[in-house]
Amino acid sequence: MSFVSVKNLSYSYPDSNIHAVKNVSFSVEKGEYIAVLGSNGSGKSTLAKLIFGFLEPDSGSIKIQEGQNPIGFVQQHPRYQIIAGTVERDTAFGPENLNLPQVEIKQRTQTCLKQVDLLEKSTEKPNTLSLGQTQKLALSGILALSPDLLILDEAVSMIDPITRRQILELLEKLNNAGTTIIHISHDLDEAFMAKRIIVMEDGIISFDGDKEEFRNKTELLNNIFGNLETNIFSKKTLQNQEETTDKEISVLLENINFEYKKNNPVLKNISLAFKTGSITAVMGKAGSGKSTLFEVIASLLAPTSGKVYTTGKPSLAFQDAESALFESVVADDVAFGPENLGLKGKELKERVKSSMDICSIPFEKYKDRPIQMLSGGEKRKVALAGIIAMDSPIIILDEPGAALDPTSRTQFFTLLKELAQQGKTIIFSTHRMEEAMTADRIIRLHEGRISSDSNPIKIPIDKSPYVQNDRYKKYSSLLDNLRNISLGDFCLKKSLVHNMQPHSKILLFFALFLSTLVFQNIVLLSCACGISLIYALLAKYPIKKIILRILKMLPWILIFFVFQVLLFKNSPQDKILWEWNFIKITDVKFMLGLRMILHFVGAMICISVFSYSIEESELVDGMKHLLKPFEKLKFNTKTVTVMILLVMRFIPILTEEASHIVKTQIIREGIKSAKGLTGKIKTIMPIIIPLILQTIKRSENLADALEARYF
Repeated sequence: MSFVSVKNLSYSYPDSNIHAVKNVSFSVEKGEYIAVLGSNGSGKSTLAKLIFGFLEPDSGSIKIQEGQNPIGFVQQHPRYQIIAGTVERDTAFGPENLNLPQVEIKQRTQTCLKQVDLLEKSTEKPNTLSLGQTQKLALSGILALSPDLLILDEAVSMIDPITRRQILELLEKLNNAGTTIIHISHDLDEAFMAKRIIVMEDGIISFDGDKEEFRNKTELLNNIFGNLETNIFSKKTLQNQEETTDKEISVLLENINFEYKKNNPVLKNISLAFKTGSITAVMGKAGSGKSTLFEVIASLLAPTSGKVYTTGKPSLAFQDAESALFESVVADDVAFGPENLGLKGKELKERVKSSMDICSIPFEKYKDRPIQMLSGGEKRKVALAGIIAMDSPIIILDEPGAALDPTSRTQFFTLLKELAQQGKTIIFSTHRMEEAMTADRIIRLHEGRISSDSNPIKIPIDKSPYVQNDRYKKYSSLLDNLRNISLGDFCLKKSLVHNMQPHSKILLFFALFLSTLVFQNIVLLSCACGISLIYALLAKYPIKKIILRILKMLPWILIFFVFQVLLFKNSPQDKILWEWNFIKITDVKFMLGLRMILHFVGAMICISVFSYSIEESELVDGMKHLLKPFEKLKFNTKTVTVMILLVMRFIPILTEEASHIVKTQIIREGIKSAKGLTGKIKTIMPIIIPLILQTIKRSENLADALEARYF
């Protein structure tokens, strides 16, 4: 019996009459290494989800031989697969669910993090990682399961070349040791690591044979990877370098420094100039500062020091295409940006059509296609088309080639050359040297510094022709607040509260927190608030921060108080303290308002200090300790602990999503700056609906991630 047997498998997504997989049959023997190839939307990812069990087939069957070890599935989108609040905890989550001994869990965690070059980041939060580093973490979490069958869906597409090579060598070792591997990829070198190759086309298998047979099928090879001798990536030298020497400078960075956290610089003294009509490739390891640099240029991040000058408003295509899509169907999403710029009618339709066509997402075929029905590569094409449709003079692209099939990649980088010839300034990041070689210039970043520049441009002394790009000033407060919530309040300090055992921290918090909510007597409630303030002092929590938080919330507290005054009925024995027309403030209402303020202040201090003094890992450990006695009653304490973990994780997830939505809306002109309360409501409304949809989606993704880690 085969290790995996797939017979007459078909699947179509809900509300779609298009079969993503059609009558597919094949078998996999134990220890095989299979590469699955095909263009974007050919059904590869759907097939992988069917094999793992995330999707139920419409017809046909999948049989997998039961083994001692589980099945591992690394999906295409890395951020959706992270569960825990630290890198180390996330990798350990799967082995913990397998009930392995603590010694083995620790050993697997350390080994897997080292294999993906994340060991030094083990105590960091996942939302501080770059997308490439997050992809490494997703892979680490699945490798820690030590699976018999490993399914990889473009699992190394965003990883730097050195680590990618190490991971591919690791996969080879695992396969030699008996692990069965099914590897979905768009890369020729990854494909040729396999001994057997399956090619999918429009949901069916068009080729299934060994590697040598595939090599000899020139037409099939060219259909998938393009003509390797004549395409844009075949040239081995930087292109058009001499053509841009006489062009005007369009982007100027002067002594840029940036840090997310104090004394932890991400960009260090960056000075660069980019010329009109030029193409620049930015390279560097995951986490070297490429994405941060792009957000600074696009004026989504305010530099800690230094200045950014541009001759026009830049557009930025983010690395994470999923968060850049707002509308329900493809054409509407591509139209979102240009419509906000004022385009209407025939002109808007023509702009959308041309942008979709040149981004290999044909208008006639995809215009009414629901976004949720698209593959990861197709979503990236739609996101890129949305940016191209903005017709900005400066186009910044964060790893635009990731997730694109080779033919689409070739077409897109050919398009970039055409845009540069039209006078656009193109800046893109990549881990692929063949993509970088299509540029006029290659800049390398290392730990936030420029390590090399193939064609440096002298920084002009006279800045008068340029406009300082300070778009971030309009939205900096909103983005800063979202980023701070996402990163959390915890601060490592030497204080009496910080030094307590995790379970003691939890008990102290609940005792103080409940007292601020339960007490109704003003004297007792005031004492509870006073004790909460002592709690803050013992934790060395900044009192200034407490005062600022209270002042920020004061307008909302006053609004609630006004509602109480208007809605709470007066009784004859109440003493009237102040009266105006039908509005009366009585002694009862005043005390009610005072209690509400004290409840809020006390509770806010307790929550702030608790989040300031306890890490997520401590919270989980503390809850395990407190719930241990209930295990004797056969109470499922693990579920409670994981639920707490997920609640703690979901808050930064949502703020992270909100931040992505805000940034994309800013780039695509979806948010208009406005003053006053009405203006703020108008600013927030375009964020609310996408955030609700993303919340539902992330909940589903989190459920899949838990299933993939055998919870």
